[in-house]
Amino acid sequence: RLTEITDAAITLEMSTRLSRNCCVAFVNVGAPSILYELLGTCNRSLPHVEIVRIVLLTLRNVSKHKDLLNDVATPGSGGVILDLVQMFRDKDDVFVVALIIFSRLLRYNKKLKETCSQPENMKRLTHVLKKVAPSGSDLRIPGSRHGTSKRKKKYKSTS
Repeated sequence: RLTEITDAAITLEMSTRLSRNCCVAFVNVGAPSILYELLGTCNRSLPHVEIVRIVLLTLRNVSKHKDLLNDVATPGSGGVILDLVQMFRDKDDVFVVALIIFSRLLRYNKKLKETCSQPENMKRLTHVLKKVAPSGSDLRIPGSRHGTSKRKKKYKSTS
């Protein structure tokens, strides 16, 4: 069964990469919701990681078209992508594509941006940033009170 799913995902990825019309048909039949549901069932086993990678590439292909972004940003898509970012932070080929999609969706979907700006989601993003940021870096998530830097307060000497 995994082989059939992988083969279908490969076909979708290739179709959406090569044809804008396929991207339009993809969103018109509600495929993003189906793929997010599939992503939510995957684990870190090698066959599942391959499916996740291919499905993310498919979503990335469709999300390249700004007029289709709201169709890619389905209810729950932000949570699924955020879960993947957190779960696969050590697997660059999944992590980077998930971040690209996440960034595109947040940039063009106000409702999703509001949902992901909730304190619990900001905390999750900050935790991921702490894990992937180079040691000693001063990276911060915009709008987050949970920065990764630990700045020391400077006090004037009274002597």
